[in-house]
Amino acid sequence: MRLAVAGALVLCLAHFLAAPILRAAVPAIHVVFELVDDHFVVLDLAAVENEGHEVVRMRADFARPTYVNGYRLMPHGEHPGQLGGYEVLITSGGALQGSVVAFIALLAWPARSVRHLLKRLLIAAPVVATFAVFDIALCLLANLWMPLVQDWNPSGFWPSVTWAKLLDGGGRFALAFVLAAWIVVSVRDRSAQPESGA
Repeated sequence: MRLAVAGALVLCLAHFLAAPILRAAVPAIHVVFELVDDHFVVLDLAAVENEGHEVVRMRADFARPTYVNGYRLMPHGEHPGQLGGYEVLITSGGALQGSVVAFIALLAWPARSVRHLLKRLLIAAPVVATFAVFDIALCLLANLWMPLVQDWNPSGFWPSVTWAKLLDGGGRFALAFVLAAWIVVSVRDRSAQPESGA
């Protein structure tokens, strides 16, 4: 029952808050993306409405000629006045999936008091936000690389693509639960410190 109530509450809030949250997170996603992989330069990154759904859309191009399995891939806009690049997008549901699961777990996990629960959520907010930003940036990166790797190096190992497949195969849910458990234990230990010192 507790899990059902927590799930309904978090999903309802996510429905109404997904768009402003994603739009506020765009600058951080941009920074993380370019820190993680310098093969691409971001041409455009925004949270927009697409066919009635909120999505994170990115257009990027190679920052320089890049080799994949011996094949030289050139930037689309290498010549003056030439436009191009690769466009990928993630729906708001996919972008915030891990964060939603983490908050459902945090709300459903038994707490000693309302004050204890609020303390847990306050600590969770920046931690889960950071998790979401890295998750979205890495998913965008994997979506860029995936068709290129499939075309030019289908049997090769590509870290970002492998990581994305791991997350999509259930790893994202596992990480969200581990994150929630860590926050619960952290808050519990902090609350217990004054009692043990008395």
